[in-house]
Amino acid sequence: MKKKLISLIMVAALILPMFAATAVFQRKRPAKLDLTFANSIAFYPVITYAPKKGETFDKEQNDLGKKFISALSDYGTKDGKFVILNGKSDIAIQVSFKSFDVKDSGVTIESKDSAGNTVTVKDEWTRQISALMEVMVLKTEDNSVLATEEYKFFGVNSNPTPKAMLMSPEKIVEDQISSFAYQISEIIFDTPYNQAVTILDTKSKDKAIKEKMKSAKKMLSGKNLDYAAAEEIYKEIYESTDDIAAGYNYAIMLQVRKDFDNAEALIKKFAEQDPKNKAFKRALEDIEKDRAETEIFKSRNQ
Repeated sequence: MKKKLISLIMVAALILPMFAATAVFQRKRPAKLDLTFANSIAFYPVITYAPKKGETFDKEQNDLGKKFISALSDYGTKDGKFVILNGKSDIAIQVSFKSFDVKDSGVTIESKDSAGNTVTVKDEWTRQISALMEVMVLKTEDNSVLATEEYKFFGVNSNPTPKAMLMSPEKIVEDQISSFAYQISEIIFDTPYNQAVTILDTKSKDKAIKEKMKSAKKMLSGKNLDYAAAEEIYKEIYESTDDIAAGYNYAIMLQVRKDFDNAEALIKKFAEQDPKNKAFKRALEDIEKDRAETEIFKSRNQ
């Protein structure tokens, strides 16, 4: 039994990846549309979220439209590329809910207390909102449609909630405004995002190498980021010792400064030596994605 347990531990040690930490690098995702010809964008949201008419409906729709415009403007003005307008512009964005459904479900059970008063024993209700949202990007010069995207929306005000306290459909939609804005910003704006990558620890028993690796790892998080210094440390360790973890981390640093060819060559070398290591596979996939996004930016700036 003891031998079997030791064997299982040894197998687990071999299977466990030598993951040590996750570093996060900020990248930009290219917009789905090439709008480099445009300098201004206007938004004409048509948020038809409930089957009712009249002044109240118009006010609610208008208020949500303003909030949506404000949220989307936050994404659009990050790099100062576009001027946000309410009137004539190069591009117009129109948003509408093509379908909208509200379903309430639940139960209220009432009983009598010892004094004969009616009391609620159980009051649990849920309001579910489902809809299909359509986004249309228009070139105002000739009203041509540049893109049409559809998003399925599902919102809920969950149990336990008395029916009288259920959120209004407008409030549930309002809570999703920022999420909608981000999805639409990916169509028209280059959006920043954080890409997580795995940083490996060395398997070396050399204390000097371990200390150098620790110092480099500290440079990849916190306020004092220094990718260039970390790259130099990883490079020096790898070239003097052939430490695979240092070499892999060096390749990640090369990727950060967009040296994709050398980064890919190094990680392919390690993947050939250890084809079962998932870190190498993920790194190669991420390099390819990063390279493709970078090429899009280059082509748009030429």
